[in-house]
Amino acid sequence: MLLSVMNVSLVFAQHQLSLEESKQLALQNNCKMKNSNLEIEAASQVKKAAFTNYFPSVSASGVMFKAKDYLMEMETAGGNLPVYDGNPANLASATQFAYFPNTITGLMKTGTVGMVTAMQPIFTGGRIVNGNKLASLGKDVSEDKSRLAQNEVLLKTEEQYWQVVSLNEKEKTILRYEDLLNGLLAQVEDA
Repeated sequence: MLLSVMNVSLVFAQHQLSLEESKQLALQNNCKMKNSNLEIEAASQVKKAAFTNYFPSVSASGVMFKAKDYLMEMETAGGNLPVYDGNPANLASATQFAYFPNTITGLMKTGTVGMVTAMQPIFTGGRIVNGNKLASLGKDVSEDKSRLAQNEVLLKTEEQYWQVVSLNEKEKTILRYEDLLNGLLAQVEDA
């Protein structure tokens, strides 16, 4: 008795799906469909990236440095320098001199270098145009593959749905034959 009650409760708990519900669930949960949707999205992003090649590319870089010692040193020898009184004739025979000591001048102990580059493609032999055409074609191919995958999933789902319906009808026929045979057996035993 307990076994038959459990069997009846399991039958009532099942939900019969229609063909359209089966198709919708197959499209939502099929791996092929998910992959084809991802391929369409990837192709769309490639198309967007190819379109950006029409615009200039800008790059920037910078370097800062600080050295322990000067990177370049320049030594100037000292000596007596003639004092210029304003008359060019007296410059060669100067009588007054100023002493200039030896000096060492250091360069580049710290520094900052920055650079910004902008490149605009003017003519690249049609690479940009052809790249955009190929990216667009890639997106179209991905969409066609997605439609093909969708049709395959729908066809397979419909075939399996009707196979299940056919099997259910065959099961009903077998149960009716079993009832008929049990009825004939009962008549034969009574006779």
